[in-house]
Amino acid sequence: MTTNIIPINKFDILFKKIMYTVLTISICKYINFIPTFVDNLIILLATLYLIYLLPQFPFKLTWDKAPLRIVFVFFVIWNLVTMLRGFSNFTFNKFTLINEQLFYIWILPLFACLKLNKYRIHILFRICIILCYFSILYTIINIPNILTYKNLYLINETDDTQFIQDLQSIAQNPTFIILPITIFFIANRLISKRYINLMNISLILAFFSVVICARRTTIFYIISLVCFSIINKRRNLTKSVYATTFIIIVVSTIIYIFSDSLLQFFPILAERAVEDSRSGVINNFYADFTSIQDWLIGRGSFGTYYDPIFDYGSNNGQRYLSECGYLTILLRGGLLLLIPYYLIGLSAIKYGITKSNNFLVRAMAFYILAFLLFTIVGVNWTFKLHYIIYWLCIGGCFNRDLRNMSNISLYKIINYVSFQNWRID
Repeated sequence: MTTNIIPINKFDILFKKIMYTVLTISICKYINFIPTFVDNLIILLATLYLIYLLPQFPFKLTWDKAPLRIVFVFFVIWNLVTMLRGFSNFTFNKFTLINEQLFYIWILPLFACLKLNKYRIHILFRICIILCYFSILYTIINIPNILTYKNLYLINETDDTQFIQDLQSIAQNPTFIILPITIFFIANRLISKRYINLMNISLILAFFSVVICARRTTIFYIISLVCFSIINKRRNLTKSVYATTFIIIVVSTIIYIFSDSLLQFFPILAERAVEDSRSGVINNFYADFTSIQDWLIGRGSFGTYYDPIFDYGSNNGQRYLSECGYLTILLRGGLLLLIPYYLIGLSAIKYGITKSNNFLVRAMAFYILAFLLFTIVGVNWTFKLHYIIYWLCIGGCFNRDLRNMSNISLYKIINYVSFQNWRID
């Protein structure tokens, strides 16, 4: 199947370079099967190249609602102020050029200004296909590590908490790797069968990994995205919501009936199913976060708070981030950062669901919704591709041209356009 030649410009090529550079950085942050120094060197070089590329791109805010443009500009400015505050707490042993928590994550909201056109959507899809293959490879290679974590957790054989945390990260990483893929998974009616099958395999392997190791918030993340995929299949959202609710009730009933069997197959999940691992974190944060100034403007990009849970050994209880993403945002920039962040996200969801003519923008809205929900119980503010995709989705939901595209046009762009079909003006 062929398509007409569609012109592209030099900024489209620049967008491609930026996204593939970000992809390189993101993949290297997950790789644990090559020497660390090689991994860090690649990230360093890619980061420097990204710093070279970004100033060349014309960041233009083309959203069609002036009030939201004002909120976004304030959010970006306050991001910058937050980044510059708190440098008295900066230490190179905690933050380096290749650390995902470094200040350059604060420029990521600008990706909402990278307006998605046909060529850029195609590039985004190609990147997601690469992530599918990488996720499958990563999960297969790390199956021994995932099973090691399961066994060590059950027999409580080691006191090496750092080793356990590293294994936990390995178990969760396949999910975070495939998060950008879920945009197209949710919009599966726009994807050909061969790509859907590939996405299904990567999603099932990721789900297997987090279920074995009982990473509950990540399990919720995947399940919510699958539910959104079901809802997005039909234009009648009300009927889709009813159908999804029915499926959830049926699955929950099956899990309850066969709970004894689940204890045997997934012992860690059964043990941690009702464990409260967040209340202590939240309460300790609020206990240290007491002043009006803290709540209003936060403590800066390198600010910390005291948590007695982590006051042991060489640790002094001072933490740079929280397991709850919204608390990390509060710590960095206070309510002046948190409120615009959620306001922009919720507004994008409204536009994406109610004013879109296609499945892709609706999928972007659902991706934003899942991202915001996960921010309540997990950490999302990191320099990884899934967070950059979040801001691209924000821009996509506010992009009138993208919202007005037809499903047929998007299907052709995603599945059948090859690189030789494009012409540079």
